[in-house]
Amino acid sequence: MRYAIRLDGFFSWRGDCKGSSLMTKPMKLGKELYLSFKTSALGGVRIIVCDESEDEIDGYDSGVLFGNSTNRHVDFEKPLSLIVGKAVRLKMELMDADMFSFCSDITD
Repeated sequence: MRYAIRLDGFFSWRGDCKGSSLMTKPMKLGKELYLSFKTSALGGVRIIVCDESEDEIDGYDSGVLFGNSTNRHVDFEKPLSLIVGKAVRLKMELMDADMFSFCSDITD
């Protein structure tokens, strides 16, 4: 038998074909956001930045991302530097996808 171990791949949040979502606890982001994820050919991941009360913040919807990456930069309409230091939550929508990890540069 042959096994492959994925970097950051021991645990994942999984969204099936019907889709699922998760909301993080409040946190502070830096100026950049990176994901480790994989999707099927028809699947996708969508990241939405929300305020502490889980309301979406205008201009912070990644759109649907697809592929297989351990370090994918997430782009938004507005730069994350505008909300650095504010407590936010990430809403992650997964459709036929695995989310292994996410990271942001450290802020004070």
